[in-house]
Amino acid sequence: MPSELSWEELRQREQQYMRLLEVRCELLQREVEHLRQQLTQQIAAPQSQERTEIRQLLEASTPEALLQQACSLLQRWACASSAYVFRISPIGSLQVHPPEHTAHARALVEDGIIDWLTAYGNPALLPDLFWTASERSLLAVPLGHSGERFGAIVALDVPTTLPLASLQEQLHYVGTLVGVLLDNMESSRTAEMLHFQLQQLQRELQQAESLATLGKISSLIVHELGNPLQALLSYAELIEAGKGNMQEHARRLRHELLRLHHLLHELRQLLRRPDAPTEFSPIEVATIVEHALQLLQPQFRRDRIRVHLEQEAPTTRILGHAGQLEQVFLNLFLNACDAMPEGGLLHIRLFAEGDTLIVSCRDSGIGIPTELVQQVFEPFFTTKPHGSGLGLSLCQEIVERHGGTITLHSQPGAGTTVVLRFPLRLDVLQQSAPQCA
Repeated sequence: MPSELSWEELRQREQQYMRLLEVRCELLQREVEHLRQQLTQQIAAPQSQERTEIRQLLEASTPEALLQQACSLLQRWACASSAYVFRISPIGSLQVHPPEHTAHARALVEDGIIDWLTAYGNPALLPDLFWTASERSLLAVPLGHSGERFGAIVALDVPTTLPLASLQEQLHYVGTLVGVLLDNMESSRTAEMLHFQLQQLQRELQQAESLATLGKISSLIVHELGNPLQALLSYAELIEAGKGNMQEHARRLRHELLRLHHLLHELRQLLRRPDAPTEFSPIEVATIVEHALQLLQPQFRRDRIRVHLEQEAPTTRILGHAGQLEQVFLNLFLNACDAMPEGGLLHIRLFAEGDTLIVSCRDSGIGIPTELVQQVFEPFFTTKPHGSGLGLSLCQEIVERHGGTITLHSQPGAGTTVVLRFPLRLDVLQQSAPQCA
């Protein structure tokens, strides 16, 4: 498994390759349909048996069945004793059906007859130098399409009096049709095989990604929980010994406990990802935003953060989960506070564009370096000295679970803007929405 490719790059390459295969198959199917129409016009006069045999070519479901039907058709049309199909693969190997004619096909190749037939490009009635009776011949019908020749249908023990001129056009179409059908079938088989291999690779990558995530979580737990646990132990020992300012020790103890609680909450949310989807109900996003702001009022006052809320949307009702969205807004507002250590302005605007509700959260903080903006939604990525790197990743997952999107724009020294978009559900606008507790 190539370590140079990321999961996203692999998915993009898979999609590009599958699109190419789909286009290839579509072109081949169009050519098959074109040939089917031509054959219908060209072979309207022949007997019912001939039309039936050509229809059976079109209905063949496997390459083996197609080759067998092609041999039977040519054998009957040429009054031959037997027939076979040979093909030369792109790497030069000889493939013969049925295989008992391999020696005869190899002799045709070695004597240059096939090279001549490929250049000639039309059905040919030739003396069979490998047949003891001199009055018998072989009939070779080139396979291929669009100027490509990669084999032939060969009928053996053909009467030299065969009226080739009257069959020339029909044989040419049959050779082209069989070539196109073979190419189409093998392309489909290749596409199925590649799709299976890609699915297998996806499973392996997902397993590796899961193991990597577990490793990161383990490392995070050791690192992030280790420090506050050590601090808790130290403060507990100081309190037990009665040393120092007990009130200050208790305050710091509470601070470390809150850090642990917040981190464990984020880890719990991360590990809940595979659970069944949450049931949604009509909710008012504006109410959730206001409630989150109310909860953070003490911190806003302490950090000298001014809040400006604009509600311009005629409705902010969507289908969703109030508790999950409140977690999103709390996370975004706390990030804004961290970005404004000297105080500043948090501007929140709710407005609608068509059937989309947009929530814009802009701070006047220090901003994020341009080269890091693309990584902010990756799990475990953080620019904070004590951050877990899970907050924005969980926000993105919750927003997408609600059918929405979240984007972030930032410039160093010019603040950060996070934009959330949710689909407005017009069919639930008249329903009552539960209020945030």
